[in-house]
Order: sequence, then C-alpha cells, then structure tokens
Amino acid sequence: MVHHVQNNLGMVVFYSFLAVINSAVFVATLFLRDSGWIMAATSGLGKCLLLDSALLPITVCRRILAWVRETPLHAFSPLNNHRKVHRIISLSVCIISVAHSATAIGHYYVKSRKPGSPSLFSLLFHTSHRFGWLNLGLLNISGIACLVTMAIIVATSLLRHHMTFLAFFLTHQLYVVLYGLMIIHAGNFWVYLLLPVCLWSAELLLRFIYSPRPSNIVEVTLLPSNVSACRSALAASSSPFRDLAVTVAAI
Repeated sequence: MVHHVQNNLGMVVFYSFLAVINSAVFVATLFLRDSGWIMAATSGLGKCLLLDSALLPITVCRRILAWVRETPLHAFSPLNNHRKVHRIISLSVCIISVAHSATAIGHYYVKSRKPGSPSLFSLLFHTSHRFGWLNLGLLNISGIACLVTMAIIVATSLLRHHMTFLAFFLTHQLYVVLYGLMIIHAGNFWVYLLLPVCLWSAELLLRFIYSPRPSNIVEVTLLPSNVSACRSALAASSSPFRDLAVTVAAI
C-alpha cells in the first residue's frame, strides 16, 4: 500500500485536493446559507460544479503541462496521467450536475406545494418568474440546455471507439456552447474561468507556433557505416522561418 502511494503520489495528491476543495465549498455553503437546506445544498453543489468545470480546460493543455513536468511540481502533480485526470474531473462534473439538478427540482417541488404557488412545471419551464441573474427567466431553461449539451458530449465520449475521431472531436467543441450556457445559468462562472481561459489561450498559441509544417528534403548525403544525413527545410509558404534547416541522421 505504501509503495503504491509512493508510485502514484501525484494522483493521490490530486484526488485528495479534489475531494477536500469540493467538500470545503459544499460545507461552507451549507453553514453560511441564508435560505433553506435544500436551496443551500443546490447552491453548494452548483459552486462545486462551476469549480470542477473550470478545471477541465487545464487538463488538456498538453504543451503547458509538458513544461510543468520539467519543474519540481512534477513530483506532486498527476501530469503523466492528464487524460485520466480529465476523465475523473468529467465524471465528477456529471455526478455533481445530476445531484445539483435533483436538489433544484426538489426545491421547486417544495415551493410548488405551498398554497397559491405556481405548478412545478411552471416553475421549471416558464420564463415569467424571472429566475436568474439576467432577470430574463432563463435560469432553469439554461440549466436544462446545459444538461442536454453535456449529455451529448458524454455520450460521444463513451462511444468514441464506435465512431470516427472527427465526430468525437466535433461534439467536444460543444464545450464552447456549454460554457456559454453556464455563464447564462450562473453569472459568476466567468470568474472561475479567468485562469483556465488564459492558460488555454496560451496553449492554443503554443500549438500554432510549434504546429507541424510542410518541409522539403534539400540534401541527402551517404556517410560511412551506412548512415544517411538528410537536410530538410521548411516549405516557402509554410513559415516566415523557411530558411531554417535541420540535419537528421538515420541508420
């Protein structure tokens, strides 16, 4: 057991961090509540959902994570298992989303049982109640749209071995729609996204700078011991650094 923990210290630290931070956010929301227990639980789960959702973009910043591997943080972070971390956080987001939705429905159900209150269907689907920070009644509608969008992404993830990579890739681009809906649903979600969006933007810039470009073989030289030296240069239309050449030796 001790050796297993030592060999997987990064994952242990990550799991502990994820559990502690989510538990702390949820418990703090419950004890600092200014409403009923059900509504407080809904709010606490919502904050955990926003936090975990904001962590997802960081797990796909491959080049930035590769750079962090060269720092002392490598020993305490699960960088070698970033795909597994992505799946674990995604699973956490799905579970919390279901729990958040259930408690929200429970809150509206209790509210609908009071004399003179609108029906449960009206509370969930009508915009006339003006729920939400935009005061447009889009709180529940945007929440349902989030669940549908998330279900599509999760379904294609589970079936990725039975479909083309292009279909998997395109459905994952719905994360832009999902995050937009989450901002409509919870107005302060943009605060959670500040750091992840900055990192993701830097990641996209690095991918563009270091993306593969067409190159031409300009010289091949046969060396002793059956070693071939190949000199290649980037194609003229591919990069402003087209005069840069590299020499590769192969046996």
